[in-house]
Amino acid sequence: MVASSRNRRIWIENVIKYLRKYNFDGFDMDWEFPATRGSPPEDKYRFTSLMEGLYTAFESEAEKTGQEKLLLTLATASGSYYINKSYEPHKIINYVDYMLLMTYNYHGQWEKVTGHHSGMWRHHKDPPGEKSELNTDWSIRYWLDVGIPKSKLIVGIPTYGMSFTLANPSIHGLFAPVEGGGRMGRYSSEKGILSFYEVCENIRERGWKSLWIDDQEVPYAYGGDQWVGYENAASVRIKARNIVKNNFAGAFVWSLEMDDFSGSCNEGKSPLMNTIGNVLQPYGPSRAEITWGQKSSIGRIHVTGRHRSSNRPRITVKPKPAWKEKPTWKPRPTWFKQTKKFKYATRNNLVIKPTKQPSAAGSVDCSKLGEGIYLDPTSCEYFVHCIYGGGHSYYSVKMKCPEGTLFDRDLGICNHRSNVIC
Repeated sequence: MVASSRNRRIWIENVIKYLRKYNFDGFDMDWEFPATRGSPPEDKYRFTSLMEGLYTAFESEAEKTGQEKLLLTLATASGSYYINKSYEPHKIINYVDYMLLMTYNYHGQWEKVTGHHSGMWRHHKDPPGEKSELNTDWSIRYWLDVGIPKSKLIVGIPTYGMSFTLANPSIHGLFAPVEGGGRMGRYSSEKGILSFYEVCENIRERGWKSLWIDDQEVPYAYGGDQWVGYENAASVRIKARNIVKNNFAGAFVWSLEMDDFSGSCNEGKSPLMNTIGNVLQPYGPSRAEITWGQKSSIGRIHVTGRHRSSNRPRITVKPKPAWKEKPTWKPRPTWFKQTKKFKYATRNNLVIKPTKQPSAAGSVDCSKLGEGIYLDPTSCEYFVHCIYGGGHSYYSVKMKCPEGTLFDRDLGICNHRSNVIC
């Protein structure tokens, strides 16, 4: 679609028709990520053209019809590898109403030691270079330096944890050696990921210990050979307060269903969402406590001064101090407290989903092939997703095509069996 101006134009026209037909407020661009994972290098520049085309088309359509302009948001990479590979940062910031900064998945099962996936700050043991960039503070500073206005910056907060299997259960702190991702949760059913309510269930019912990483202001928990970095009410409150203090546009979460929507953790229903909302509440529309199954006026807890209806009050937020400077680290008593939760492309109406338990890719050597999607050599029913893990490391995930389809090597997608020569 993105390869030619004609294709982009047709697609943009269809996007506008679809949004207006179903009365949407706007469109969130979540391409993870241009010019990587099988996308050609040219897509870095085509992506800029696509965003410019969408933004200007939304403006033109509003002028012609007299309707309020459709919003255009961008779910944005937070690490330098994908930023440099995928974007022209100084250009794309001109073609968004809001930037949804994915400040999570900094660490995960692709690494050899434990690490928190959404630390607020750099840890004092992080080595110089790319590893020192893997924190919320660095990502925010980067995009502010590029020139994104604070009024456009929406900070992401995860409601899930990234888990590991420890190589030695007796070594269970930060930077402990690991053998891969943690075991699947009973409900989330994905290796290396646990929902917040699964974490608190392990703490409450299985005796896991929860500790605090003082440098990064986030918790982790461990039990037996399992380790998980996660967010709790205290850590999301810190993140939300920084958003308010620095006058950023708001917060969004990934994702609603990973919070404790049933109240099983004895902290009320959706405690993470409600903690964030309570901090942001004085700066946005009034809201009731979120109840699972009901609509919330704040959606992604996205606080701005823009409203869809003229009878809603316009919000004025007083300027606040510049982005908080991280103090120089000093030894203190230590309580040891994206590639992103994968989303897979949809092509030809076929949604590629991971198998229940992703497995190693066998004979596929991702270090030689690089990032991308490749045919599994053992069966056309499977494909292998090679994912960059930082530095010179890659990890692979083996996935199965939907029923009735096979992996089409030429197109790089799961296609109808009748269209594939295997």
